[in-house]
Amino acid sequence: MTRAPFLSATLVPVLLGGALAARAGAFHGGLFTLALVGALALHVAANTWNDLFDWKSGTDQANNDYFLPFSGGSRSLELGLVTERGLAITAWTSAAIAVACGAAVAYFGTPWVLAIGAAGGLLGFCYTAPPLRLAARRGLGELAVALAFGPLLVLGVVTAVTGTLALVPALAGLPLGLLTANILLINEIPDAKSDAVTGKNHLVVTFGARGGRAIYVALLVAAVSSHVALVVAGLVPAASLLALAALPLGARALWSLAKHLDDRALVAGNKATINLQLAYGLLLTLGVWLG
Repeated sequence: MTRAPFLSATLVPVLLGGALAARAGAFHGGLFTLALVGALALHVAANTWNDLFDWKSGTDQANNDYFLPFSGGSRSLELGLVTERGLAITAWTSAAIAVACGAAVAYFGTPWVLAIGAAGGLLGFCYTAPPLRLAARRGLGELAVALAFGPLLVLGVVTAVTGTLALVPALAGLPLGLLTANILLINEIPDAKSDAVTGKNHLVVTFGARGGRAIYVALLVAAVSSHVALVVAGLVPAASLLALAALPLGARALWSLAKHLDDRALVAGNKATINLQLAYGLLLTLGVWLG
C-alpha cells in the first residue's frame, strides 16, 4: 500500500541535493539523514493519501485496466489487505514522522525547511484530497508532481543541509521533476477511461492518449534541454552530462508509446520511464559529485 518501488522518485532528488550541498562544501551527515527520512516518509504519506481518496471517490474501484504496480493505485483496499482506517493511520503516521524530521532540522539547522516541507506536504495531500483534488484539474496534478519531486525536494534538502536558501538547487531539480511527471503521465494512460468516469480529469483524460504521448515527448525534451542549459549557464558541472547515458531508456519508453499506446504491452514503457528517472538522476548526481 506504500508503493515502495516509487520511492526512488524521492530518493534520487534527495541524493542530488546531498551532492549539491557537498559541492558547496557544507555537507552535514546528520541533517542529510533527517532530510532523507523525512522526504521518504512524506512520500509514503502522499501515496497512502492517494489510495485513500481515490477509493473514496470511486476511481480505483472503477478501474479494471490498471497495470500493477504502475497504475490503478496499490489495490490494497480493493483486495481487502487494509481498511480505510488502517490506510489513514499509515498516512498520518508517515506524515508525523516527516514533521518530526522537519522539526529536528529546524532546531539544529534552519526553520526554512518547515515552509518547504509544508509546501510539499500540501501538494501531496491535495493531489487527490477534496476540495482541491489537483489530479482532477487538467494539468495541475502533473504540475504538482513536477514541482514536488524536482525543484522543491532538491531545494529542501540543500536548505536542510546547508542552512541556506538559494535558487540554484531549485533549478537543478527541474530535470528530475519533469522526468518524474512523465512517470505519472504514462501511468495515467491505462487508467484514463475509469478516471474520466469519476471526474479525475488529468492530462490524458483531457487530451487523450495521443495527446498524452505528445506531452510526454515534450516533457522529456524539456528535461534534457533544461539540464543542458544549467550546464551552459555554469550552474551544474559539465560532468553531470554523464546522465545523458541514460537516454536509451527514454528511447525504449518512446518506442512503447509509439507501438503499444492502446494495449497492455505499454507496460514496458512504464518500466522504462521509472528506470529512466532513476538512472538519469543517479548519473546526474554522480556527475555533480565528481564535477
